Amino acid sequence: MPARASSSVADDRPSPRPLWMFALFGIAVLVGLFNVGAYVYGLTLPDEWSVDESVVIAAPTQHVLPFVSTSRRWTEWSSWSAERDPTAEFAFQGPESGKDAAFSWLGEQLGRGTLTIIESSPSEVRYKLELQGETFSEDGRVTFEPAEGGTRVRWTDGGEVNGTLGRFFRERLEGSVAADFSQSLQQLKRLVETEHIAAPADATPPSDGP
Repeated sequence: MPARASSSVADDRPSPRPLWMFALFGIAVLVGLFNVGAYVYGLTLPDEWSVDESVVIAAPTQHVLPFVSTSRRWTEWSSWSAERDPTAEFAFQGPESGKDAAFSWLGEQLGRGTLTIIESSPSEVRYKLELQGETFSEDGRVTFEPAEGGTRVRWTDGGEVNGTLGRFFRERLEGSVAADFSQSLQQLKRLVETEHIAAPADATPPSDGP
């Protein structure tokens, strides 16, 4: 009789994979699906940010304008000041005021930046802002219009966010910039009103009327 095959012959079938390998594979698939979903969702978010803050200052426009059209005076009321960052060093370029007047700063908290006035008129001052060597905004505006009790000063700015990740942080960026603008405008209001009240009567520009 032929001999029976030995039961000890090795089984060629592969051994089953451990359950933890399937768990890891499932987690990797879920993470991948989440990342794809987040990316697709990010593409639907706005790719531009904008901020619009205003304040009414109890002074005529001609008393407010020099604080905004003169580059040195920005360091007295804006977020880019020694009060905000005692380590900051400031440098001024171009004319004292008006088009091409600019100032730069470098500090531990403020980082590195430059603000350049690109247009100045009795009703509006426009500027370009660079932060950390890159353009942050190209058309920031501070406008002036008559209001009950003085002048309404409106500060607007905006620009594009970088990439899909930037779209997710757009609202946080807008909130941070809006808070800085609001705080700066309140400081501008205090400075202008203090100087306006203290100014002698003959410092007021003469009226065009009879």
